[in-house]
Amino acid sequence: MAREVKIQIGSREFIDWYFKLEDAHWILEDIKFTLNNRGTFKLEIEELFNQCINIPARLRIDYNSSKHRGEQYYPSQCILV
Repeated sequence: MAREVKIQIGSREFIDWYFKLEDAHWILEDIKFTLNNRGTFKLEIEELFNQCINIPARLRIDYNSSKHRGEQYYPSQCILV
């Protein structure tokens, strides 16, 4: 049985993409809301990654614009490295 090879996504690239500067206000509001209502806030990169609708190809560690431009992947197709 062939082993499925997952697309490698760079952790640093994912974090930079996920936490865009223009989203900073929304992110801080979510953190404050959660802290006020639960008293704790837990942030795990794997959970953020798996909750994404899709992952842009430019986050691949082997990204080649002529080969991968415009592609997107489901988190289940990828592995965060």
